[in-house]
Amino acid sequence: MGDAGKQFLDYAETLFPSSDLATYLPLHAERHAIELAWHRFLTEYHVLLLPTWAQPAFKLGHDIESLETAMGVIQQIRPVVPMNLLGIPSAVVPVGMAAGLPVGAQVVGRRFADLTCLNVAEKIENALGVLTPIDPR
Repeated sequence: MGDAGKQFLDYAETLFPSSDLATYLPLHAERHAIELAWHRFLTEYHVLLLPTWAQPAFKLGHDIESLETAMGVIQQIRPVVPMNLLGIPSAVVPVGMAAGLPVGAQVVGRRFADLTCLNVAEKIENALGVLTPIDPR
């Protein structure tokens, strides 16, 4: 891991210190209840289309400038956190640009519907065309 990644993880540890087992176990039960609510919702709807970030992308290095900017980035990733925390399938596809930076859409599916998410993401990509917002070199 590079210095930037380590710096961000150091900020995350400061913002969210480790907890003990007595604190962790009730949180795990709460996580399970949230996962069940998502599953019930996604049983009624095949997919959910969400932004990937709560705000436009930030400039390179913004996430490690300070503890405050790190917390801001953590707030920005709110749309992707539930899927990662709960193990819910999702796919992200580029959909455009804002202020010269890429914007993505997140396709969320029900449990074990990975292929559904990928198929919908492919349909979005086919409708918009393949976007390469930055020079990949």
